[in-house]
Amino acid sequence: MFLGLTAALSACLNTNDLADDIADDVADDVAGDIANEETRAAGNEGPVLLAAGPAWQRPSFIPSATTSSAPGVAVDASGSAIAVWRSGSDLLASHYVPAASSWSQPIVIDSASTDLPHHPMIAFDSAKRAIVVWEQRSEVWANRFVPGTGWGTATRLSATGASTVDPDLAVRSNGDAVVVWSAPLAPGGMRVHARRFLAANGAWEATQLVDPEGTASSYQASVTVDGQGNAIAIWLNHGGGSGSKLEYSRFVPASGWSVPLPLVTNYSAFVRARVVADNTGNAVVVYSASAQSIKARRFTPNGGWGAPQTVSIDGAAHPLASPVLALAGNASGNVVAVWQESDGNRPIMSSRFTPANGWAAPVEIYATPDGDTSFATDLSIALDAANRSHLVWKVYDGSGGQSSNIWASGFVGTEAWRTAQIISGSPLPAVSPAVAIGPGGAALAIWAQGIASDERKVVTARYN
Repeated sequence: MFLGLTAALSACLNTNDLADDIADDVADDVAGDIANEETRAAGNEGPVLLAAGPAWQRPSFIPSATTSSAPGVAVDASGSAIAVWRSGSDLLASHYVPAASSWSQPIVIDSASTDLPHHPMIAFDSAKRAIVVWEQRSEVWANRFVPGTGWGTATRLSATGASTVDPDLAVRSNGDAVVVWSAPLAPGGMRVHARRFLAANGAWEATQLVDPEGTASSYQASVTVDGQGNAIAIWLNHGGGSGSKLEYSRFVPASGWSVPLPLVTNYSAFVRARVVADNTGNAVVVYSASAQSIKARRFTPNGGWGAPQTVSIDGAAHPLASPVLALAGNASGNVVAVWQESDGNRPIMSSRFTPANGWAAPVEIYATPDGDTSFATDLSIALDAANRSHLVWKVYDGSGGQSSNIWASGFVGTEAWRTAQIISGSPLPAVSPAVAIGPGGAALAIWAQGIASDERKVVTARYN
């Protein structure tokens, strides 16, 4: 997770319709007005008119862009955006230029390897510089974009052939970054590693071993960075004589990474834990205490970790849908958590945290209609400095076919979540959504759309 940055914080986007650049067979589906697209909220069906005022606009394709994996997107403070995705064995990037109201021709930004790049993640700093991190040939790689200079050369962060898994990226507003991942370490087991980028000299520091002791394996690392450059990494320590634990380490620039300590013992790891920090060093970890319970703990620089707080509605009547959990925070310390339950109508639930009031009671954002076999997954959420949020997710029809759509909701300040609605606007399957948000409340969503056996199109939609 990244915080204290403009990675997903941007000014209002002004994307024009790019339907003329789309292949005719798909363009006719997407370019049609989605004002009367069917939408459902909390299990109720009905048309929603996307009219004047803040609303999701019709989707458009990035020209010449096809993908076989999940795309990523980030937006800077001026409204410019970068989208990244895999096409064949290449990792591609395209820039949205507000002055031209168009996306640039995609360019290759990965290494010269024929191995497939996976799981790209991207973030901007306040100077409109971007860092992209991805997996390729079982290694962690990165590249950096600088305005006026362009993309650099792809840099391998992990050891050659390291068999890495679970990379995560956090970027500070000044451009410093921290990347964590898991890789094997003798005499056995996976260990969490970290590498730090310093914007002042434009270089990556040496790799650090974050959890050096023990033989149990560590996976599912998540990292965040605060406004002073301190970082917190969390991970699942799996196995060993005492069972699974959720562990953490804190990085302070003057002293490095602390000795790992358990944050949660007898850890269920039913959903992947996430962590976010604010500008003053406070942090929030959200995790599953069991298959029926979402909990949270808050760190303060002066007081350390507080007691666990209940976030979900606990109990057997509210089982969690693994591994669906999304978390976002902002510089003021506000946090929003979103997850899905697997009971009944499989609702998507949310709770919000403020430093003054703690965690609010969970509310339902979306639920499948009675008798419907569809289910939601692939949650992506963003929260801006003014406490405005956008959430996107995929709904799969569950009938054995390939039908799936991208849905969206959001809120402003203390208002309720908006009625959930479809934003993908095409009968072709839509998958792997992500969303970035700007200070003006505008947002950019991205996803892949098409038949799984073919290279899917890269699709974007804006909210303004």
